[in-house]
Amino acid sequence: MVNTLAAPVDLVVTIMKNRTFTFMSILWMGILVYLSLFRASAQVGQLLFPNFDVFAHTFFYAVLYLLLVFAFRREWQWKYAHGLAIVVAFSFGILMEFCQGFFTDYRSASLKDVLSNGLGIGMSFLVSQSKKVSLIINK
Repeated sequence: MVNTLAAPVDLVVTIMKNRTFTFMSILWMGILVYLSLFRASAQVGQLLFPNFDVFAHTFFYAVLYLLLVFAFRREWQWKYAHGLAIVVAFSFGILMEFCQGFFTDYRSASLKDVLSNGLGIGMSFLVSQSKKVSLIINK
């Protein structure tokens, strides 16, 4: 009897071994889709401190940028990894806001959220340009 799950499982294992940051980037984007498009209580973040959503957007997109840079630079050896990571992360954030505005009736698109995403991406870019972090990325 042939195991029909062997090929897909082998493919996932290969991707996880050879493309760890690519896999983590896709997984992180999936988490962002879930958090962006599914119903959640807005009061949860506001209980912690005012404008918690700005902090959350900044953090999540800072991490996304770094994961993408590691994936593009270390695994795919793309020369323009930083620029591509900025474009992909920022475009993904705009897409999520668009989806919130047009495909949900309980969420709305927000320029503040897009700017918070950009802040996180920009902060991560600046951190990634430091000599120590740059050495790790280009390893």
